Amino acid sequence: MFLNNYLGPDVGWVLGIGSITHSLFGWPFFALILALFYHYFTRFSLEINGINNVEIIDLERYKLSYLNTYFLVLAGGIMHIYLDGIMNYGGLFTIIPQLSSDFNGLKWTLEDFMTFWMAGTLQINFVISLLIGITFIFGFVFVFVWYLKKTSIKGAIIVFLYISAFMVFYYLAGEMTTLNHPDAGAIIYVSLFWLTPLMLCVLSTRKFKFLKEERKSLVKSKDLLKKKRIITILKIIYLVIGLLTILGFILLFISRETLLLFLLDTSFFNEANASQILNTLTLTSISLGIIGTFEVLLWFYLRKCNEHERNLLVISIFLLILSSFGIILFIVIIFLIEPIMVYIFSLYWQVISVYISLEEIISLITILGAIILVLSLVNIACAFGFTIKNKIIWKFSTYYYMIFSWTIIGLTIACAISENSVKKAIKATLQESISK
Repeated sequence: MFLNNYLGPDVGWVLGIGSITHSLFGWPFFALILALFYHYFTRFSLEINGINNVEIIDLERYKLSYLNTYFLVLAGGIMHIYLDGIMNYGGLFTIIPQLSSDFNGLKWTLEDFMTFWMAGTLQINFVISLLIGITFIFGFVFVFVWYLKKTSIKGAIIVFLYISAFMVFYYLAGEMTTLNHPDAGAIIYVSLFWLTPLMLCVLSTRKFKFLKEERKSLVKSKDLLKKKRIITILKIIYLVIGLLTILGFILLFISRETLLLFLLDTSFFNEANASQILNTLTLTSISLGIIGTFEVLLWFYLRKCNEHERNLLVISIFLLILSSFGIILFIVIIFLIEPIMVYIFSLYWQVISVYISLEEIISLITILGAIILVLSLVNIACAFGFTIKNKIIWKFSTYYYMIFSWTIIGLTIACAISENSVKKAIKATLQESISK
């Protein structure tokens, strides 16, 4: 819940849907996807026996069901949206995001909450409306205490119906219901941003009858054949990616001149940048050739192995692809960042120059490129270690990705390479090498 309170909806910015994930309407749908990862993480625990002995333990069963996990992910994200609305946007909350050019979405401010339905729609006797309003207010205490004892979906529905009944009456009678207090807006505000996360946290502790508890080992003997087929498919994917990378090297190297002419026709570059562009294309193609050759050589090694571990293969493929993009990005930054930033700065210099100079931007991005290159090389080393099942690299990778465990990718890799099946594969390889 803490991770989603801190980062949850912000993952949407990385995917280009941040405005959707930062709305109360859009976040529940995105949380369905994130909950898949967090549900997987509940299978693991952290064992700390001194600073030099930290290990991720595979429990081989999920401590929380997917639904329980979803409740916590959803609660953390709602708290994130609430804090953003209060602290970052000065009391502006996105309820429904802009989904099309014809619909600008729905946003409420603190002032909106303070004026909801205060005028009322009917002329109801002041004394009657006040008595009914006070009865409702005191009734909230008993309803919520009852819910906290029951903590069921049925109880949550009853609480929702009770709040709805009060809101209907407030809509009819207006501010006279609670002596000129904006209680309708207050209840909407508290229900959305305080009560809902609280109820979701309570529901996350419940076991639901329609969910069967996972008791069996995740790796079953009858699935061994299926597992071998998956390994074979992954090995084929390894080869295909390697061959495609080499093909990319050949095509890029051959078409450098054509691409150079095309890029010179864009707004970013001119004739003075021709040598920089050509160097970028040449080094990028060479990098692709080296990486592709490396992947094909690893495939030859994999082909000779009868036994391998699915998780290590999947992560190796992912890291090699990610590293390829990282190395290419570094090459582009080193050779082309200056002309690109000069062009961008010329368009938005009045806005950007207030905060940072052109030289400072170029320096910061260059440093960032160097960091990306280092991370890419480390990822390649990890991918190599996973492929050959090297214990030292595997151990290093466990600690390395635990550093990034506050991110979904880092935590997923750290957990995936800590599964008991992976540990057994690493141990078996080590014993085999010792016996030889």
